[in-house]
Amino acid sequence: MRKKVIYIRENPEHIAVRYGEKRTALVDTFPFMIHFIIDQENKTIIISAVFATKDNPEKWIKRK
Repeated sequence: MRKKVIYIRENPEHIAVRYGEKRTALVDTFPFMIHFIIDQENKTIIISAVFATKDNPEKWIKRK
């Protein structure tokens, strides 16, 4: 997972937007996905969740 976080840090714009402004990156150790946003104003990346893809997506929607 560290490799993916480093990749996100170095290339945040290369990750596709999936939900509104949230981007998701699949972790190499499947089945996890990192959910994050890019805060352009503060030049930061905010990781909001590391979510198991096998879980019901409704669970993620309720966390927003």
